[in-house]
Order: sequence, then C-alpha cells, then structure tokens
Amino acid sequence: MGGDLTDGLRATVDGLKERAAEAGRDPDTLQFRYTLSIGEPETALRSISHSIRVDEPAVARLGGAGSPSLAGSSGSADEVAETISRFDEAGFTELCLSFAWETPEQYLERIEWFASSVMPYVR
Repeated sequence: MGGDLTDGLRATVDGLKERAAEAGRDPDTLQFRYTLSIGEPETALRSISHSIRVDEPAVARLGGAGSPSLAGSSGSADEVAETISRFDEAGFTELCLSFAWETPEQYLERIEWFASSVMPYVR
C-alpha cells in the first residue's frame, strides 16, 4: 500500500477491514504491508542513477524520494521507532524497510544501527 497515514491511509485500512467483515471474512486475517524508507533515499538514488546511467530525476520518481514514507532522515532512532509504531497502530501487519546508502559498508552500518538502536523499542 502507498500513501501517508495522515492523508487517509489509516482510513483505507479500516475501510478494507469493514468490507471484509461485511463480506463474511475475518478482518483480522488480512495482511497489510508498507515500504518504509529509512534515512535519506536521495543519496542511494543518486548512487544507483550513476551506476546504471539513468538520469537522476527519473530514478527519484521511481524510488519515491521525499515521499511521506521517509522516516529517520534526521538519524533519530526515536523518530523511526515512533513511525513504525504509528503503522502498527493503523493496522499494518508488515513493514518492508529500505535503507539509504552509498557503499556496501554504509548499508551494513545502517542495518546494524537499526538492529541495535530501533528494534529494541518496537515489537
């Protein structure tokens, strides 16, 4: 699913659950997934655009740079944990995480940061 929680995404999830119940399905069996970018995706998109020789604006549009799904651009573990909690409260059952990076080493550092600084605060 795409969109922003403040722009009706939560209402969409609730509406789909209501429709499922009206159709005789158990709404708790529905799965909702969202992709959340952590960090500054523009950095990774620039790197990708140069390596595959695609113009930066086209890659940015494909990757959704600057979209409402961006979390943690300030590097704050609290901000990322809060964002994840809001998606949980809205009824999402899965989050797919995307990390901004320029080098493989930086990518691993960001995953390790997430595991040690954010994961202890989310269920």
